Amino acid sequence: MKASQELIDFVADLQKEVATVGRTTSRINGYDKVDSGKLAGLVSGCRLLITKLGPFGKVWDEMLQPPEINHKSALDKISGVIDTIANALAKGRLSTMEELVGAEVLGDLLEHAEVLLKANYNLAAAIILRAVLEERLRKLCTSNSCAQATAAHQPRRDLQSKTSSSRCIALKSSTRSG
Repeated sequence: MKASQELIDFVADLQKEVATVGRTTSRINGYDKVDSGKLAGLVSGCRLLITKLGPFGKVWDEMLQPPEINHKSALDKISGVIDTIANALAKGRLSTMEELVGAEVLGDLLEHAEVLLKANYNLAAAIILRAVLEERLRKLCTSNSCAQATAAHQPRRDLQSKTSSSRCIALKSSTRSG
């Protein structure tokens, strides 16, 4: 998962909100407590963040549950978790190996399509670009729990057959022009 700027900004806003809640600290009956309403608002923002992180949010889900009491120690725990998430986003650590390999393969296919376009093999390039687009949309839909396509809307060929087809078209085109 490549962190979007919106997600990074959202985490930065939560970090600011932690500071705001921290300024409401007061000592009551020997305990440092924070404003419970502001803490609840922060926690609801954290819950939204977990939802936005999707499967990567599972790691922090339990740690960002609403605290039973409004002690400052609960705020400190939330602050540490938010800082860890911010660090992971900044360093690009929220990607699986499958995503990294898939991005590399799709990048290679895009480069291949660019070469075909420059050589005026427009149809072959279009087939490859369509395959890349379909694959990327499929993964995006899967990661966002979109409804599966019906049989009538399923792609007719898989990525490998589309790539093979584009090579055949490129070969046919080169034999015609040569």
